[in-house]
Amino acid sequence: MIEAFSAVVPVFLLIGLGVCLDLFRALPENANQTLSLYVLNVALPLLLFQIMATAPLESFAHPQFWLGVIAAQFLIYGVCYAADRILARHDSAAATVTALGGCFCNAAFVGIPVITSALPGNAEALFVAGLFTITPNLLFVVGQVQLAAHDPSRSMPQGRKAVLFMCCAIRCCTMPCSGAWRAACWSRPWGWACGIR
Repeated sequence: MIEAFSAVVPVFLLIGLGVCLDLFRALPENANQTLSLYVLNVALPLLLFQIMATAPLESFAHPQFWLGVIAAQFLIYGVCYAADRILARHDSAAATVTALGGCFCNAAFVGIPVITSALPGNAEALFVAGLFTITPNLLFVVGQVQLAAHDPSRSMPQGRKAVLFMCCAIRCCTMPCSGAWRAACWSRPWGWACGIR
């Protein structure tokens, strides 16, 4: 018990340090945005690439794992969406945001550091944590399509709906390369639908 506690404490101490630095305004005003951009566009994709590249190919061939994880995430998404629509009587866009918040785990920023501290050198555990970081992108596609479909300020011709779906599917597949994806999509008329604008 003490070993597990001592493995997790440094992660939460770092989180607490970040909160204190922000609370006392010890860093410049744009530090939060700059650090977030660095982590999301450089550090995390490189870490995930390194985790996945060093895993044996047969590690990916477990359909029960994929089905279980993805089905559980879609189930939680559906329950959160329905609960927000029925109990809170929110519109579809608000319920979509609630559902996305309910089904996304924080495997990237908490899970991977905790696994690294608690199970040092365990490549299999790190691989599973990496997969839990990647699989929510399927739900991200569903959420973005739902939000785009219910946004009255963004009217799209019928033919562009196929482009929207394809671009979101491509985003799902290229999430570890998000910096390059953002650069490629920035000037596109459908960039807003891919989370670019």
